[in-house]
Amino acid sequence: MDRYYEIKQKLLALCETEQEIKAVILIGSQARDYCKADEYSDVDLIIACSHPEKLLYEDTLIRKLGMPVYSFVEDTIAGEKERRILFDGSLDADMIILNEDRLKSHLNSHSIDEIMNCGYKLLFDWCGIAEYLDMITVIEKTSYIPLSEEEFKNQANDFFFHTVWAEKKIRRGELWTAIMCINGYLKSKLLSVIEMYEHIVHGETYDTRYGGRMIEQWSESFIAEKLKNCFAGYNSDDLLSALESTKQLYIILCRKCAQSYSYKTGIDEIDN
Repeated sequence: MDRYYEIKQKLLALCETEQEIKAVILIGSQARDYCKADEYSDVDLIIACSHPEKLLYEDTLIRKLGMPVYSFVEDTIAGEKERRILFDGSLDADMIILNEDRLKSHLNSHSIDEIMNCGYKLLFDWCGIAEYLDMITVIEKTSYIPLSEEEFKNQANDFFFHTVWAEKKIRRGELWTAIMCINGYLKSKLLSVIEMYEHIVHGETYDTRYGGRMIEQWSESFIAEKLKNCFAGYNSDDLLSALESTKQLYIILCRKCAQSYSYKTGIDEIDN
């Protein structure tokens, strides 16, 4: 069942009556045939119009799609603006809103090819956008480029430095600072070696998504299991436990990566 069917139908009906809207392109998981949308997915749209501010900052037309509960505007790809709206029923819509000339320019210059390659469907076209869509360059999936030995060594030392730093913060009672390091900064370093390890196991073109998204699906089962103990709650004992679990998982993966690439880090826990 398409949870966004009604919103899309209302948008298309609006397109027929409002000359303000020139084109609508559905992008993202709702538009592709792989990694399809599920019940928790949002709907992503590119909307070309005569006066973008009417859709970005005013609610007159937006309310014809549904009742917005929360709404805000943020910067997005290619210097454009995106309005993100949560409608009644927990339906969230992300709309890149721009004028038709800028959309044509982006398509002509290939500046948004990356997001278009993730899937798109032209829902409405009143300004000849279809011919510009033919210009989209298919981006072949690139092979993973591993860290160089120097980058790997630097990151490992960075990680271990911050494990000591975070423990000091915990023991001093700076729990906010410690938890931001353990659950945030150190996890970014851990994610890097998880991705590196997965590409060793599955090959250079293995899809590890981005930013840890769907890590439960693409990482090895033992990694997903160990991650359960790597995130801390807001108390000293939990922080110390999560810090140690994060460190131990990092050591396991870092060793395997170092052995695979014959890297040295200067850190005994990794090199020996």
